[in-house]
Amino acid sequence: MTMHDGASGAIDPDEWLTADRIAELSRGQVKANTVRAWWRTGALEFEVFPELGAKSNKRSRRSAVESFLRRKLGAQLDDIRPASMPELGTSRQPRVADLVDTLTSVKAAADSAMQALIAEAERNAQMAEAQAAISRAQAEADTIRAEADAKRVETLKHLQNVFRGYDLALTTYLQPETLEALDSHAE
Repeated sequence: MTMHDGASGAIDPDEWLTADRIAELSRGQVKANTVRAWWRTGALEFEVFPELGAKSNKRSRRSAVESFLRRKLGAQLDDIRPASMPELGTSRQPRVADLVDTLTSVKAAADSAMQALIAEAERNAQMAEAQAAISRAQAEADTIRAEADAKRVETLKHLQNVFRGYDLALTTYLQPETLEALDSHAE
């Protein structure tokens, strides 16, 4: 970072580029915030023009930007090549364009495949969670059913004991009189 001490009239907008202008120069491949991040990290050279105010006072030289973008983004920026650079042969440009198109297609296909894998994994996770909830509910129902069966067995055994008690009482009460009892009664 360099502090510039010139007057604001000394700033040539074609020579000193703002973050927005650098983003335009990249043909939308980077955003102005990305350029600002490059400035913060020192990846892209810049100068501060205090006369521009506290905000938006950073600028980078066009030559440094073109060189940086070429390194960062590759041959996609052939329209910003300085006049000193030789023209690429016409036979190479279509191959580069085809390569870029192919790589873009591969990236799009990979993104699509990744999204499909993520969606499938999310569905599987939801199904596993639902299956686990069903299993928990089934286990709870089995526990409730087992407790109800145990209570029913206990109730039936109690009822059986009550019936035995009634049967014993009824048998005792209705028992025919014995011969001795009849003899003593007859006298």
